[in-house]
Amino acid sequence: MNLDYKTTTIGPDRLRTLHVAIVDGEIITSTRSKEVLQFVKNRNPNRYEWKKFKEAIRLGETLKLTNDA
Repeated sequence: MNLDYKTTTIGPDRLRTLHVAIVDGEIITSTRSKEVLQFVKNRNPNRYEWKKFKEAIRLGETLKLTNDA
């Protein structure tokens, strides 16, 4: 699984966190972390990938996982 995740903030009147996740070429952009978590979970990540992804969302960090098989 190739997974790329990053966050940014949007909005001039009030700041909102925008989550961007790319999984094997499929992209989701949402202000709701729950939607992004469900999107990635439906792609069946392994245990290590899932744990790292949840931690990145919780901390708001950038994450890039590649499967070089």
